[in-house]
Amino acid sequence: MGALLATTVRQALRQAAALTPADTGRLSGIVVDLVDAVLAHELESGPETAPSCTGETMLLRVRDFMLRHLADPKLSPAIIAAAHSMSVRSLHRLFEAEGATVSAWIRERRLEHCRRDLADPLRGRQPIRAIAARRGFTDQASFSRAFRSAYGLSPQEYRQQCFGGWERPLKLRWHTLKVRQHGTSALGGVDQGRRPVTLKSLRT
Repeated sequence: MGALLATTVRQALRQAAALTPADTGRLSGIVVDLVDAVLAHELESGPETAPSCTGETMLLRVRDFMLRHLADPKLSPAIIAAAHSMSVRSLHRLFEAEGATVSAWIRERRLEHCRRDLADPLRGRQPIRAIAARRGFTDQASFSRAFRSAYGLSPQEYRQQCFGGWERPLKLRWHTLKVRQHGTSALGGVDQGRRPVTLKSLRT
């Protein structure tokens, strides 16, 4: 597994100039997954975990479990702790040493996977809500807020930016623009003697 990871990284560095942004996003996700796989392989091939195993070893085992169950919206500290025969308090203590909380770590990994999927042209027609649900987010509004907080853009804006030619869209509600009287124009015209209606004034 280690050799596979090393070969992949070397080849990626050699071909870096020829990679598109979408290629880079997908490849970075593959490398992260390979790193996780290497760690899991080393843990599984080593001796059985002793009761006195170090906190670092247990943390690696817990993280591997969490990564394999990210898609489960019911994944929680209680479930994680039970799967490793520890108390919820002990689980939180493991992550406190890393300066993070269990829930925050799960949310960050889910957001990373969603960001990777949103940048993937092969998923360009897949609804954002489906991408979010696939990674364990059951509420689209909460997902959008978390994504914007983490990356500074909404999921839709991020997807448009990744696909090129992105500009912040004008939110023009064309169905509300009605020519009321005298056949006045909705763009560049005047409405019953009021101020001119321009693109700037139509931003909502």
